[in-house]
Amino acid sequence: MWIITTLLAVTFQTFRNAFSKKLNKTLGGEAVNLSRFLYGLPFVVIFYFLAKYFLGGITITSPKFFLFAFLFACLQALANYLFILMFGSKNFAVSVAFQRTDTIFTAILALFLLKESLSLTAWNGITISSLGLIFASLSKTQIKWRNILNYFFSKGVLYGIASGFCFGVAGICLKFGMNFAQAESTFIKSCFFLMTILIMQVIILVPISIFKNKKDLINILTKPKLPLLIGFFSAFSSSFWLFSFIITKLAYVKTLGQVEFIFSIFISTLVFKEKIYKNEYIGMALILIGCLMLIIF
Repeated sequence: MWIITTLLAVTFQTFRNAFSKKLNKTLGGEAVNLSRFLYGLPFVVIFYFLAKYFLGGITITSPKFFLFAFLFACLQALANYLFILMFGSKNFAVSVAFQRTDTIFTAILALFLLKESLSLTAWNGITISSLGLIFASLSKTQIKWRNILNYFFSKGVLYGIASGFCFGVAGICLKFGMNFAQAESTFIKSCFFLMTILIMQVIILVPISIFKNKKDLINILTKPKLPLLIGFFSAFSSSFWLFSFIITKLAYVKTLGQVEFIFSIFISTLVFKEKIYKNEYIGMALILIGCLMLIIF
């Protein structure tokens, strides 16, 4: 089940990111970031009430649930903003590659904080797929130590790594928060958590958007077509991500999620007309090998 829901999450997220990059050509990062949460919220509210009607309600056993939800909301919003900032300095596929460094951070944090131990094969799979992402991200850099060091300390790369770290920590907050929620269905728990964090994110980001660039905020409200598409795909991708995170180990989901880079290659080539380099194809092969090791063994 987690394999199916993760692949669905990746598919919807690839489209959401593509529309975000397109919107970012005319609007600032704050407005693009807000679009995801503001227009995703109505869909998530519908998901929650449908789930509640068919699957029953949910009981929150401690206020700590909302504390972890708030931490998740802040970290996810920051991670998404940093990811959007990468669009200005990297092509679409490479931006996704660095976002997916969250796999490494998640595996390490989950081991120490959640005691989610993994087999040697799983660790090898994570390592190989992560090396694939790094190798692919060096597509335009001549592979010499000096060039590599300069590349990894560039502003765009640091945005990506910081984004991956924030996403990784957010996943840990989700796992802790779920300890304080009881329901007969895992899906209703994921829907309620998602609805809670989206409400928090809208409350946080609307004042920021008004302060930073009111014109961009007015733009996404008066020209909702593209922001609505972002919200639609975001709602579905987030629902599937959270469901996958709850039912299995975080590292498994994050590693399989690296196939998003492969999907993004096609979007980068077909939609944005960005050149794909030999290193990126080699990186794709390593990602596939790592994911297959995780799933099969």
